[in-house]
Amino acid sequence: MRHDGPTDPGPIEPTSTTERGDAAHQSANDHGELRQILRSLPVSIPPHLQAKVDKSDIVQDVLLKISSNDYGLDTMQPPNRKAFLKRMLDSRMADLIRRGFSLRRDARREQTFAGDVRGDDSSPSSQVQKAESRDRVNAAMERLPVHYRDVLLLRQRDDLSFAEIGKVMGISPDAARDLWGRALIRISKIMKNESAG
Repeated sequence: MRHDGPTDPGPIEPTSTTERGDAAHQSANDHGELRQILRSLPVSIPPHLQAKVDKSDIVQDVLLKISSNDYGLDTMQPPNRKAFLKRMLDSRMADLIRRGFSLRRDARREQTFAGDVRGDDSSPSSQVQKAESRDRVNAAMERLPVHYRDVLLLRQRDDLSFAEIGKVMGISPDAARDLWGRALIRISKIMKNESAG
């Protein structure tokens, strides 16, 4: 019987310690080990960015990218893995320089890993994000004219109808609805300008 396809050589037994791999090679995907390797690598941060970015920020970004992609780190030899991680660090730093580094720590960008078993409401990031959102809204409210601030508070905080708002403010229900709409547009613009700046 003729067989044109490849033959199965059976199981291949490793013959050297390199082929078997050492403990560090087998645990290449372990974030603790990767974090140590990344921390040991030099990163050149330009002086104008040193106040805005720390090496630990760049290491964290690279670890996040590694966790969401399969780069085959567990199959790389330690020197190749180290060189690959160095290129990733350099690439991240170059990206920050190209963008002029407008990136600051922001709870809205924080991500939860699959191993995190806390609920979203109880996570520290979630609590910080809610507090930061509340502070941004309060700061924007302070910049509104008084009549816009009043109509938003009466509608959003006090949950009054437009007829009730009209009575409180001495205007018609339709005027209250229009005023509320203009106030929403104004506060949206203020918050958009603050987040862009």
